[in-house]
Amino acid sequence: MSQEVKLTEAARMQTPGDFVVAADIERRELLAELAQLEAKASASPPPLPPPSSEATATSSSGGGGAGDADTGLNDAEQLRYAAVSEQLELINADSAERRAADLLKALGFTEELCRRPLKELSGGWRVRTALAAAIFAKPDLLLLDEPTNHLSIAAVLWLARELSQGDTWKDRTIVIVSHDRFFVDEVSYHYMMTMMTIMMMMNRLSCAACGWLLYVM
Repeated sequence: MSQEVKLTEAARMQTPGDFVVAADIERRELLAELAQLEAKASASPPPLPPPSSEATATSSSGGGGAGDADTGLNDAEQLRYAAVSEQLELINADSAERRAADLLKALGFTEELCRRPLKELSGGWRVRTALAAAIFAKPDLLLLDEPTNHLSIAAVLWLARELSQGDTWKDRTIVIVSHDRFFVDEVSYHYMMTMMTIMMMMNRLSCAACGWLLYVM
């Protein structure tokens, strides 16, 4: 997440909540695939009337593998439909809007701000939206450039707690560029064994396996 948020025209028309939810690429792609499968199923011709008992006996003795005539999907597509549905449930896709709203609220958004399109928000609120989207996406590598800029004290405390104690980030990598020594110390405290802090002092880079406070002591 950088301090310059460049938005497409489509993104400018989105609300903060819509923008954050769209950051979950896996969810978006799974929903698109599910919609395609459902569209194919709904476009299939209506099932034939029940066959006679003789025809039923004949068909039951024959081979299968053509799929379910009621769904319009072949066997492979039905299996894929089940797998996609299961994965969407696993990632809590149905709760995405609520989780996005909770993130935005933690970063200081009011309900009124959440209803506005991004084109009507100031640069500071757009940066907060981009920060929420980056956290919501849960990337394997999270890059944050001065993430505490434009944040209130309460939001800074929340962000430090989220990054240092949230289960999501325990097995992920976070790279933070920040002049906020308090924030760096708060995040690094809980990751002391795996944290590496790179600091610049007097135009020289120094590397230490600790936060700022322990480094200067």
